[in-house]
Amino acid sequence: MASDSLGGIVGLLIGSVLLTPVLAPEIIRMLFTVMAVSLAFTLICISAGFRLNHINMPEINLRETGILLMIGVVGGTISGLVGSGIDMICFSVLVLLFRISESIATPTSVILMAINSVFGVLLHICYFDGINAQVQAYWLAAVPIVVVGAPLGAYFCSRMRYLHIRYLLIALIGLELVTSLWLLDFDRTLIIFSISMLVLFLTVMVSMSRARYYVRSSE
Repeated sequence: MASDSLGGIVGLLIGSVLLTPVLAPEIIRMLFTVMAVSLAFTLICISAGFRLNHINMPEINLRETGILLMIGVVGGTISGLVGSGIDMICFSVLVLLFRISESIATPTSVILMAINSVFGVLLHICYFDGINAQVQAYWLAAVPIVVVGAPLGAYFCSRMRYLHIRYLLIALIGLELVTSLWLLDFDRTLIIFSISMLVLFLTVMVSMSRARYYVRSSE
């Protein structure tokens, strides 16, 4: 997934350096919400019996390299804006387009997000003159929660059926959508942006789910 990582670095620069200073916080918040809704669409497709029949990537040729590079740039750009994104985008593309099993797509997307996060921290240290005191305080406050919560979350997830985990994630994304609609002050620009991005994301997701290029010939 070197193309993803390289594209993610390029996208991270675009999002952090070029777009963050010119986009309103409400726009950035809704971008994350719309992206999460598109992830929920992917999870619904899986729950509905979507065809997941590959345990590894197809042969990487020019076409696949271009797709992966584009995924990295788009996901990295969103990550540069909202702090996350390449993981959700990567997971959705691997599942919907390449038909990769979610047990493979999940750790792959997590690793990509980890790599993107490391470069994001380095970018802020080298280009933005370090991490400010408020962000450092947030990190320190999150440490005990992560130390306790991550093992507990892993334990409870191991005891839950995978369908229940999907439904829980879909419910949490629904809650994210409701809170965004409730808390944000929607003007005409934000409404047009939100609807446009939602239509764009869902159109891409539906197109990938209907693509037959990477479906086995026996289906």
